[in-house]
Parts: sequence; C-alpha cells; structure tokens
Amino acid sequence: MTPGTVATALEVVSRQFAPILEPSSLRGLEQAKAEVAASFEIFMREKRRGRRPAWGFAIRPSESLEFTRSRVHGVELSADIACEFRWEDAEGIPAVQKLLMRVWGYDDAVVYREDLDAPGVLERLTSTDARRVMLRYHFDRANEGQTGPSYHLQAGGNSDPAELCWLHEAVAVPRLATPPIDLVLACEVVAANFHAVKFDEISRDPTVIGAIRNSEQAILRTYYDDCSAALGRDGGLLRALWNIKKSWAT
Repeated sequence: MTPGTVATALEVVSRQFAPILEPSSLRGLEQAKAEVAASFEIFMREKRRGRRPAWGFAIRPSESLEFTRSRVHGVELSADIACEFRWEDAEGIPAVQKLLMRVWGYDDAVVYREDLDAPGVLERLTSTDARRVMLRYHFDRANEGQTGPSYHLQAGGNSDPAELCWLHEAVAVPRLATPPIDLVLACEVVAANFHAVKFDEISRDPTVIGAIRNSEQAILRTYYDDCSAALGRDGGLLRALWNIKKSWAT
C-alpha cells in the first residue's frame, strides 16, 4: 500500500465506521493520518541519503479505536483495536504488523466470578467503571528470528493492569497461522461480530467496499497465492508458513 491508500483507509474507518465507534476514537485516527504523512516525508528525505527508515502509524492501547457496546448472545460487550503498521518501501506490504484486539465485558456475572476470582478483583471493579478484558488477540507479523508462523494469531499477551485480564501473559503459545490483517479488515471483523445489523449497512457502502478490496489486494492476494502453491508440497502448508524454517529439524 502507498501512503495515499493508507491515509484513505484511515479516513474510511473514521467516516464510514463512525456510527459504531466511540467519538473519542476519532482523535486517534486523525493522529494516525498525520503520522503517515510526517513519517513518509522523513522516509523520502532519508532515502535520498541512502537510508531506509520505516514509515507508517500506530494507535496505542491507551488511545485505542474503541467500538460502542453491544449485546452478543445476551452479554454486554465491546471491542477495541490498537495497532502499529510500518513500511520499509514506498508501497507494498507492511514490514511491521502488530494488531491487538481486546474484548471487554460489562455484566457483573461475566466480569467477576465469585468462585474463581480473588476479592481484590471485585474491589478494583467497584472502584472503576466495572469493565474487564475477557479476551485479547494479537494479529502479528513475526519478528526476525521468532519461532512460529510468519503471520499469526496469539491469545493473551502483556496486558495493562487496568484491564484485569484473566489470561496469563506467561502462556505465549500456540501461535496460530492466520492471514495478514490491516486496520480496515480488523474493523470489518469487529463490525461483523459485534454489530451485525449495522455491519450489513456499512458493508454495502461503495467506499467501504473499495477500501476492503484495496486491503485484500494489497496484503491477502500474495499470501493466498503462497498458500495455494504450498498445498501438496512435501512438508505441508504450516511448514511453508513457518517463520524459521531451520527450526524443523530432520
């Protein structure tokens, strides 16, 4: 993707997904657009000097893209997204893909389980807005030298104390092979799962259709072509998707 298509994607999220976003989230999207422009300007200037700094944007967990609450299977929930995407070329797929999706619970019977949770958890819940992270998902591109699929989904991770997350950060596996994802595709996932009725309307918007198509062409086509080519080969698909091939000792 180019800086122009990235900025357009951020604009689509801020406008077309606005009905299911908390208003405070829009500020983070504006900051992300400004970061894309500023970082690419630095990228071009440094490139002329023979250097290759990365350009892109980040939306931090403390300023996450927060979706409005909804009831799913009778439980009140909300989801938010924090992410970082960096490119090392003027276009193409991101060299850095880090996307965190959190699912927050609000119902008393969900956020506190008397037979399992410590009394201290209840104290903290009663002193805040009584919400708790019930699920955390990382959609990441593996770092250099990291064992696991190049693109993977991982539950848990290092949570903020305010999340009261019950998933222990020490359990870092399994890392499950998953297609690459960007902010537009992640918003599509949240909208479809948490705001199904509104998503049906949003997904028919020509601007959204175009943004999803751009994301799929930019980051999914090569991935699925590689998957298709690997099927039937010796070693299987997972081996082909693994980040460190040398870890498969024979």
